[in-house]
Amino acid sequence: MRILHVIHRYPPAIGGGEFWCAGLARWQAAQGHRVRVATLRAVDDDELWGEPIWGPDLDDVQPRAVAVGRHDLQDGVEVLRSRAAGPLYAAARLLSRAGLEGLSWGQSPEFHGVLLQEARRADVIHGYWLGGPHAVAAWLAARVARRPFVLTPFFHEGFAHHETRAAHALLRGADRVIALTEFEASALEARGARRDRVVHGSNAIDAPRPDPAAHTRVRAELGIPPDAALLCYVGRKAPNKGLDVLLRAFERIQAPDRLLVVAGPSTAWYDRLLAEARGAHIIDLPALSEPAKFDLLAAADVLVLPSRHESFGTV
Repeated sequence: MRILHVIHRYPPAIGGGEFWCAGLARWQAAQGHRVRVATLRAVDDDELWGEPIWGPDLDDVQPRAVAVGRHDLQDGVEVLRSRAAGPLYAAARLLSRAGLEGLSWGQSPEFHGVLLQEARRADVIHGYWLGGPHAVAAWLAARVARRPFVLTPFFHEGFAHHETRAAHALLRGADRVIALTEFEASALEARGARRDRVVHGSNAIDAPRPDPAAHTRVRAELGIPPDAALLCYVGRKAPNKGLDVLLRAFERIQAPDRLLVVAGPSTAWYDRLLAEARGAHIIDLPALSEPAKFDLLAAADVLVLPSRHESFGTV
């Protein structure tokens, strides 16, 4: 079967949806299917949407660019990357009046051309992330090419971009909708997805066995006392992840030996937030490898997940 996945970013971009898509695509390729991914060349958050979408406008937002190829082959999966266009502020203002400002970010004329061409070559088209324009474009391409359309929405209840008329119309128009939990399935059905078209999936995390030595080793490497109260956050440092609330709450903890580790790819928004925080008890780490991430979790006493909206956070 010829399968086309359509998503806004793809690894090495970091994100739960990106990893989910990549895991499925790799598995399908290993089963002998011809698998392609149509995506953008954006890797970090600021490249794709930056501050104007999520928070205050900043003049000093600088993308932390990572070079990726226009046509890659990863574990048997062909990845077709298109250059993202600049922010469409005029379009965003017009769309915001209709509650559709989320459709203005991450646009790319090149992407739409590639998508229409690849849709005709595919047997099935799989779109991701309900709130963005790429899932809408994937659905339109599927209809033009007369191909079945599968949607994995990663639904965030209460998130404005997922509660628009366009988002709900997409749920109604998909031939299959993949939900990660029973709660998400019920929420999608309440918003128009047909019950007989909703399929239950999972995050399918391949977690290794805990390393008993990780607790002591990681704390020693980070200079953390063995008996210190260690909290950790692992994930993207984006505004919708609630890190502003986490840092304010952490400051109120009275324990003198408290420590907070925040690990993950950064954004301009978070850099400013961290600079304003009283950071004597905060250890800021970049994105970690999978083994290092699991070791950090083993070393921590508490995992904090302060996200404002999640479908099913994978950490």
